[in-house]
Amino acid sequence: WERKLDALPRVVVIDTHLHDFSMPSGAQASLPLLMRVAYGRNQTHGYALLSWLTEALKARGYRFMTMQAIAKTVGENAI
Repeated sequence: WERKLDALPRVVVIDTHLHDFSMPSGAQASLPLLMRVAYGRNQTHGYALLSWLTEALKARGYRFMTMQAIAKTVGENAI
């Protein structure tokens, strides 16, 4: 993972959804098998994975901004 993180571009967007952190009990059972496998893989690790990723990016000098702030910055610097 260290090499992959070092190869990231200057701008990284972290896109998450509520189900990455918490899924209502029983909701996963109603999903098709492939979706159950995908969502169940790290079902209880969402917060820990996000924390690890943000700390690793901070250590590499990344700053964190909302998409709204990025859009404003890009708009102000547009030619």
